[in-house]
Amino acid sequence: MGINKKNKKMRVSFLTFDIFHGRSNTGSSRIRALNLIKYWNEAGVDLGTAEEYRYGVEYDAIIFQKVYFPEFVKEYKGIKILDMCDADWLNWTYRIKEAMQYCDAITCSTLEIAKFVLNMTDKPVAVIPDRVDFDTIKETKKHEGVAEKVIWFGYADNFEVLHPAIPAIMKRGLEIIVVSNKSFIPMTQFKGIKITNYPWSKDNWITDLLKGDILINPKNTKGRFRFKSNNKTTQAWALGLPVAEIDTDIDKFMTEEARVKESKEKLTKVKKEYDVKQSVIDLKDFIVEIQDEKK
Repeated sequence: MGINKKNKKMRVSFLTFDIFHGRSNTGSSRIRALNLIKYWNEAGVDLGTAEEYRYGVEYDAIIFQKVYFPEFVKEYKGIKILDMCDADWLNWTYRIKEAMQYCDAITCSTLEIAKFVLNMTDKPVAVIPDRVDFDTIKETKKHEGVAEKVIWFGYADNFEVLHPAIPAIMKRGLEIIVVSNKSFIPMTQFKGIKITNYPWSKDNWITDLLKGDILINPKNTKGRFRFKSNNKTTQAWALGLPVAEIDTDIDKFMTEEARVKESKEKLTKVKKEYDVKQSVIDLKDFIVEIQDEKK
């Protein structure tokens, strides 16, 4: 992918899901917008500045991060990229299709989303994975002894993926920690499980994750879950936590030795492949390609 050094400096903006919907601390806005803005001037070709969208300010390019606003996209004259990280066509089909029609290109967090999107548009589509902001990680898990606690984090809307893992957790006599926007209350037949709920917060979520020995991320390829990114897994690896996708993974990581070995191997992998600065490089390169096409 070539970079045209003569491309003019730009003012780039991310219109985030948080801004558009009046929310705060949404994972996708942090991972796919705020973290990229943070390193915009440190990685990739110099395209100018990037910031969160501010009403009334003129921009050369806008990334619509999980924002389906065809009325605005149609009227906006600069470079416009629709960023998708969920199977949102299940909820907002016609608005997504219309927004795509007026955008210059689409970025996706996973290959599965990109494959689906390519059936909906003839616009350029690029995969930019969810990646990790390593500057937020001040410590990693110190593994000691036999595993006693498994941990899960995410939105309460996704609790359904956790329920099938409860029998395996109970069978092994483990406690489960859940970090979410709501408390996890298991079904009545699992009433005896040892469970601790922590409210998700931007200040404490990493500290809370480190209270677990193994991250539970049940494998699910049904429905909307097959489009989900691996950001829970990569974040856990960055924190030194092994990840269990199936029952036997829990047994594999019960010993201190096994968890330490897995932690070292996966930390090397995630640092090499999932540094958020690579997402900045990928997005800048894509913007340049779009900019050159529009000339």
